[in-house]
Amino acid sequence: MNVKNIPNIITLLRIVMAISMLFTEVFSISFYILYILCGLSDVADGYIARKYNLSTKFGNKFDTIADYIFVIACAIKIIPTVLFKPYQIIWISIIFVVKTFCMIKNKGISHHFLNKITGILLFILCPFLKDIVIVVLCLISSISIVLDIYKIY
Repeated sequence: MNVKNIPNIITLLRIVMAISMLFTEVFSISFYILYILCGLSDVADGYIARKYNLSTKFGNKFDTIADYIFVIACAIKIIPTVLFKPYQIIWISIIFVVKTFCMIKNKGISHHFLNKITGILLFILCPFLKDIVIVVLCLISSISIVLDIYKIY
């Protein structure tokens, strides 16, 4: 095994674990184990790539794809358990569309401070989605979109 590929192997494992989450019962022990391992692998692949100077354009894009697969798997499992208000559904939909547009335009996720904070909070709070948590996450994500758009133009 080539040492240069370790971050990408960890990213690939995150994709496998995220897809595996789809076959677990939401909020079960196995769901939480996979959920936490996905989060830890996201931190680990980036840390190892930066620390050992193994970052590549492919790895960055692969990490973005893995992040998206993880988010979509979480959404498929968790969203049906949450009673969203209509304005929240609209707000989340707008955030998703604009973030996707920015990601395509930037050819990847912009890793600025607010996107990292949004990702960390989303990871920590996703299993506890209640009214105020949804609003806080949407507010922070909306503010981070301003930076995403600024980077485009």
